Amino acid sequence: MGSNHTEEDLSFLVNLAASGPYQAVIDRTYELPEIAAAHRMVDTGRKRGDIVLRVSPVNDLNA
Repeated sequence: MGSNHTEEDLSFLVNLAASGPYQAVIDRTYELPEIAAAHRMVDTGRKRGDIVLRVSPVNDLNA
């Protein structure tokens, strides 16, 4: 399977995200130890947006 997407497509999407018209819809956020629960949520087919997997605690982001 190949991809029909081009570098121009990616550039267009990056510009949308950077300028504001595109905003990702986040359904749920899980911590890394909850990865199995995150996979189960995706597998249900009921998610309404993206699932975010946080790999470090929020407090550690400013360290």
